[in-house]
Amino acid sequence: MSKISEKILRDAELEAERAVERANATASERLLRATADAEAEANAVAERAKRNAEAAAKQSEIATKSRVSRETLAQKQAYIDKVFATVREQIIKGKDISGALEKKFAKPGDAVVKKDGGIVIDNANYSLSLTVDDLLTELRHRVEADVAKILFS
Repeated sequence: MSKISEKILRDAELEAERAVERANATASERLLRATADAEAEANAVAERAKRNAEAAAKQSEIATKSRVSRETLAQKQAYIDKVFATVREQIIKGKDISGALEKKFAKPGDAVVKKDGGIVIDNANYSLSLTVDDLLTELRHRVEADVAKILFS
């Protein structure tokens, strides 16, 4: 019986060794796959982080350019406002234009009121404001682009 026992024991040891070898091979394969999966995930995370960083940088650049554009536009608008304020001061300091406006635009029977360096004409059909501010506002609408071109070209 000892030969049978020895054979069974040897067979069992061989089977155990094969099982250990299979387990080691399976463990190695799993380790390789886990390592490859981890590297792939790390690469994907790094790529996402890079894209997010690039997008954030681009968004910051756009926001900065937009802010600079708004500030530049505000400064240009302030210069244009100053030009028209200077024109207004010069008109008001100059001749009294209310008489000339009344002579040119008022009709007999119109109520004429002097106001803000100009006049307001009222009659039964309409009211016409010819104040310096109203006239400058109308002029500004027509020539502001030309003034900007002269100032900033």
